[in-house]
Amino acid sequence: MNITIIGASAGVGLESVKRALDRNHNVTTLSRSKINLPANANLNAIKGSATNKND
Repeated sequence: MNITIIGASAGVGLESVKRALDRNHNVTTLSRSKINLPANANLNAIKGSATNKND
């Protein structure tokens, strides 16, 4: 499954990313801060803001 998570650098967002990756889902994230996770081929982490149209 392909999953997009906005606000994935901490809290519920980060836990959601971890659980999705554990289940081998493809995850794309958008967050203002770097996500502190080991490299994973199923993770596409984008640094940006959800309120910025260009991001």
